[in-house]
Parts: sequence; structure tokens; C-alpha cells
Amino acid sequence: MGGPTTERNRPGPRLGNPSAARTASGCPPARVDYFWTAINPGSSRQHTADGTTREVTYLPGQTRHFHFAQGEYLLHDLENVGDTELVFSTVEFLDSANPHCRLTESEAPQGGTTAPGLG
Repeated sequence: MGGPTTERNRPGPRLGNPSAARTASGCPPARVDYFWTAINPGSSRQHTADGTTREVTYLPGQTRHFHFAQGEYLLHDLENVGDTELVFSTVEFLDSANPHCRLTESEAPQGGTTAPGLG
């Protein structure tokens, strides 16, 4: 299992880009098995690469797991539409069907933290 990452999204900002099929390093985002846990309550709007838009409400401790078969990936953005900061803890599994990609410095999430030696 990879190290935990905490991602924060203040009201208004958006993380990700559903129109970008691959990162600059050539890797599609969210292609390895992972889970996230919401640290605090909040609301988001998500846009996926297929054009789907959905509103999601998060509760503290809420967890969602993702599993990807070889060649599969998930591409979406996350817009904070609530009044509180969104904070998630995300863990990627090292034994996924797809290889891990290293992000360039410009692709790394801003404001998040990664466990030492695992970034």
C-alpha cells in the first residue's frame, strides 16, 4: 500500500481537469486501486470525462474504494460548492493492475501532503 495523502479544497476552487485525458507525464489520473476517506463534512460538484456532472455530499469518516482493471482509469475534477473546506485522506495500493506513474512537480496536488519517502 502506498502512503496516505491529504488533499484540501477550499470553497470555490476546483481540483483536476476532466478534459485532459492524460497528465504531462503521459499517465491517466486515478488508474491504480485506491480509497479515500472524508475528514470533514462538505459538498462538491464533479465533472467526468464522459460529460457527467454530479453533486456529492460528504460526511466525516465516509470512505469510498476504487478498483481498476488493466487499462481502466477514472478522470474527473472536484469543485468545492459547500461552505467548508473539503479534506480527504487518500491511499493508493501498490499491487494494482496498472503501473504507478510519477507526477511531475507541476502535476502534484497543491496544498496536500504525502508521507516522507512516498511522494
